[in-house]
Amino acid sequence: MKIRIFKLPAAVATLCAVVTVSVLQSPVGFSSANAATSTPGLVQASGVGDPKWPAKCPDVIDTQQTDQTKIFGFKFDATGETFIRLADGTGTATTAPANLIGCYADLESLAGSSANGYHVGTISRDATGYYWLNAAGVKWGLTLSGSSFITDKSNPYYSSGHTFTFISKPPIGISDPTLTHFNNLGIAATNALGDGPGYYVSAPITSPIPSSNKSGFGWYTSLFPIISSPVQGFQLGLSSTWIEPDVTSRSPGVAQQLCGEGSDPYIKKISSDPGSGTYGYDLFQTIEGSLGWWNGEKYPSTFPKYQPNVTQNCYQTQLATPGWGFYSGMATAKEQTGLIQLTNQLLLPPDGMTFQNDLNLPQLGITWLALPLPTFDHKYGNIAGSNSWTLFMKSANFSGPVEFVAPQFWADGSLLNPVQKGLTQDVLNGSIGELSSEWNSIPYFEEKGSDGKTYSKLPPLQLPSDSNGNLIFSRDLFAYSKTALANQLENSLQNNTSLPTSTDTTGVTSVMLRGNSSSVFQHGDSVPYLTKLLATSSLASGSAFGLTLPSASTVQQLSQYYVSENGVRTPVPESSVPSGLSSSTFSPDAKPSFVYQAPDWWSASPTASSIYSVQLNDGSSVDYKWYKFVDQPALQRFEMSDLEKSNLQSVAEKIQKGWANTQLIKGPSAGNLASFDSGIMVTPPAGLEVGYVPIVIKQYFGPPTPTATPTATPTATTLPSAGASPTPSQSASPSPSPTATKSLSKKVLTCIKGKSIKKVSGISPKCPSGFKIKK
Repeated sequence: MKIRIFKLPAAVATLCAVVTVSVLQSPVGFSSANAATSTPGLVQASGVGDPKWPAKCPDVIDTQQTDQTKIFGFKFDATGETFIRLADGTGTATTAPANLIGCYADLESLAGSSANGYHVGTISRDATGYYWLNAAGVKWGLTLSGSSFITDKSNPYYSSGHTFTFISKPPIGISDPTLTHFNNLGIAATNALGDGPGYYVSAPITSPIPSSNKSGFGWYTSLFPIISSPVQGFQLGLSSTWIEPDVTSRSPGVAQQLCGEGSDPYIKKISSDPGSGTYGYDLFQTIEGSLGWWNGEKYPSTFPKYQPNVTQNCYQTQLATPGWGFYSGMATAKEQTGLIQLTNQLLLPPDGMTFQNDLNLPQLGITWLALPLPTFDHKYGNIAGSNSWTLFMKSANFSGPVEFVAPQFWADGSLLNPVQKGLTQDVLNGSIGELSSEWNSIPYFEEKGSDGKTYSKLPPLQLPSDSNGNLIFSRDLFAYSKTALANQLENSLQNNTSLPTSTDTTGVTSVMLRGNSSSVFQHGDSVPYLTKLLATSSLASGSAFGLTLPSASTVQQLSQYYVSENGVRTPVPESSVPSGLSSSTFSPDAKPSFVYQAPDWWSASPTASSIYSVQLNDGSSVDYKWYKFVDQPALQRFEMSDLEKSNLQSVAEKIQKGWANTQLIKGPSAGNLASFDSGIMVTPPAGLEVGYVPIVIKQYFGPPTPTATPTATPTATTLPSAGASPTPSQSASPSPSPTATKSLSKKVLTCIKGKSIKKVSGISPKCPSGFKIKK
């Protein structure tokens, strides 16, 4: 299988583990005494730290010398790391609360193989205030706010988090020196002790996909709560894939240049390494993302959320919604947009799409199709190809296209790096090799017992089984040719006829899967119990893959406790482990104070309504406005001509009419469909039924902010006729209608199906498929 250790949807949260730095050392003969004469406010000279560390603490400075809060360290919300205050002048943790100003180290990361200068730094203070300076030479300002620091935007992880939360009691390892916390590799596919994704539950395809069937790929993935409560640092993606450009002839020389202009030094290094062969082709452009639990989530939930992820320049730019990147807290810059919202039935929250909780392994359909939508890149010299990769989703309460990637987004990669020209997703078909569930980061504890043995503890994890004793991760993988839908759509647009209502089945081929999972390790030891339990197999005659669990129709609780003996870890009962280990807890990963906020430049896009607000079942709320399709902010940078606007608006309206609740995508061959959270399901207001899209402008934790009763006002834009354009045009928007109002009060429905009863709440709640409203 292909180990994609850098395919991290929340990549920014792990940058600290991969950045190459220069070590800052004290000059020969440098001492605190002679430094004090040349460095105002010097508290401690640089060079303090453990000799085994790759970097040492910079100078500790305090020019103000006023009273300080005393702490043990802080947690950095952007990366999930804990930095411990070092005892002054030493490389060891303080044993008592110490002044805020001083040297700090992420002792856990510094003990790993990927340790670098981002893992040690100083909180100092000068005339402008507090600041953080790490041993990589990266500095950002800090503003004191209660029991935390808020970083300024010089923080390179600002989009993922910007808070240093103080630790006021001894952390694990200080309060109990025998107990150690590890933020990753609780379940690992390697005996390495360093950082990186831990484990993959995968299913490679059994034979190559025909070259004619590479214009789209679709599959179904099961949803289930693998955790019973949120865990800090936990990151696990459910089954998905990587769709890459189908480059038929891969040259190692070209592969080594494809990421030459990227911003991630680790990706640049490995892709340019001759020993990596043609790996650069796997990294420079891709469509990915999945259901799962992500370190970048600001409002964690036990039921998985969904986001796609597209990148055109070696993960320098990653998009998940029209406004935000993959769990990135910072809105996408105007010049980097490229995901365009099509649906007028769903909201696309920046913290992920939420679902109705269902413990019966419901399934979500994901399909990406390269469609020939109208082009709109005249500003860029019409260099983009014709592939508009479009995301279709299928659930019990929604079926249809959601958003598409503007072809120019892929072409942008070749503007940055000309080596990519002719190899990008806008001009080439796609290619996949497997479906895979990436178990990226699973934390764990270790403690030495009085018997000298090492014991460990995992978070409480669970795996549900169906009536056959299986946990199917994915089923029904299909590959599409252009004849399946793209050619039909092109014909419809050229001749101004109705859209196709079904795919041409001769252009769809079923792709068979085989299970492939590695042995499981933990801190270098093999774990036979987990290796057997997580052994992936081909199911349903090869049309599905997953696990066969010990019992049918149950929830299998994974053993939490293990003992290490002779390089092997075996499960043990809680009663036999050291008391410190049994009483240790995995902190919840909650960042409820974070707010996603649309940037100021969005105000240049005319809106068609005032603000609507709704609460989701992850505890957050979203504010959104309706925009005419061609006026949505993500299209601003294209500066479309009137003709381009006319063509694109016409096709969007045609798609919203013709493919609302479309059955273009077949349902799963077995099992039930998942349902979206009723909070993200919307109904267009009167007058905006067709040709408009609901764009999220803000997401925050808690109930909706009270706003005035929202109104909807259609925006009429007179556009020229498209003439002989190959794509039909439309000259006007829907005619204005009386002001529309919408009640924001939530309703609760009681739904029944046989003896099963479910309660569904929301602004416009709907019963799940197969259920009826209880009278």
